[in-house]
Amino acid sequence: MLESFNERLPRSFDFTSASFAGQEREEPRGQVLEETPKAIVHKDENGANCTTYFISHTLKNVMAYAQLCTHLYTASAEEKIKLIITTPGGDVRVGQIIADAIKITKAEVTTVASGLCASCGAIIWALGDVLVAEDWAIIMFHMSMHDASGKTLDILNTAECIVDSSASLYAPILKRNILTEEEYSKMTNRKINIYITGKEMQRRLSSISEVK
Repeated sequence: MLESFNERLPRSFDFTSASFAGQEREEPRGQVLEETPKAIVHKDENGANCTTYFISHTLKNVMAYAQLCTHLYTASAEEKIKLIITTPGGDVRVGQIIADAIKITKAEVTTVASGLCASCGAIIWALGDVLVAEDWAIIMFHMSMHDASGKTLDILNTAECIVDSSASLYAPILKRNILTEEEYSKMTNRKINIYITGKEMQRRLSSISEVK
């Protein structure tokens, strides 16, 4: 899926730096830089080794998540990985790469929604093997938004491939009843943001099905 997705991106788009070719990527002054999530190795409640990552920034730079994705791609079936997620979202293409790694990994992945877990952050959360929603969590799903520049056909091509990939990402989320068909229809046809509280999501999680 990664190859077909990247092949459809316009040639002028530099995917590794999340910027357009010929333009240097600059962080706004006074804004906290996106950091690589730190890996913390510890024992879980059953005494097994677990690696926890904390995802708290707006997802912009795919290279910030290279360590996380590499770990997911190379992890064994005996490993346990936990992602604590509190993010407003970010670049859907960065979110998709993390989501793909979660779907492919052999490890058991626990995702925890803590505070605001929105946009591509919600998608990443929804693809874990074990889903946890804290009482205070707010989980928000919506159709992707982006601000592209360049040639008109390049912009159109980018939008079309993002819409297509979003549909494939939401398929397992609908299968697990994390989102209802009615909510998905409102989101896609009426462009409504879907907010779900932690307590309501806990109720839904009691009857979810496997995703992988």
